[in-house]
Amino acid sequence: MRCIRELLDYYAETNGLELVREEFDVRKALKVPDLSYDIYISSGGPGSPLDSEGTEWENQYFHWLKKVESYNNDDSNHSKKHVLFICHSFQLACRHYKVADVAKRKSTAFGVFPVHLLESAKEESLFHGLNDPFYAVDSRDYQVIKPHHTRLREMGATLLCIEKNVLTCH
Repeated sequence: MRCIRELLDYYAETNGLELVREEFDVRKALKVPDLSYDIYISSGGPGSPLDSEGTEWENQYFHWLKKVESYNNDDSNHSKKHVLFICHSFQLACRHYKVADVAKRKSTAFGVFPVHLLESAKEESLFHGLNDPFYAVDSRDYQVIKPHHTRLREMGATLLCIEKNVLTCH
């Protein structure tokens, strides 16, 4: 969270923006944001994205996520709400939307790992200027594996990057 705060503050200062940010303690206080914000950054952890299934805080979180989705699906809302899922919350979102399996790793991943761009990422402006592969810091005990391609297509989602490209690994 400290790094996220610093990045947001740096971006606002560098670009002369007045940034209003608020943090919500979903797990302990069962607090979720309303729909008045422009963008949402959902961090996560610590803990298991599997053991929380059915807990009150996770139910509150998924209820909020459904409200964001409903808002975005309403054609009268021209300005859509965007959510950046990081680490644990990304794993929760994958589990919630049933787009991939979430599993405990055999051992903790820790270090800097290559991330490979898939063909669908070549035109994505977010990745312009990055090498293929680019590198990311990783420290996790759980992983998202075995994408459910049919479900992704049904949602209109596209995989852009992957840590291990099994087609090129031997």
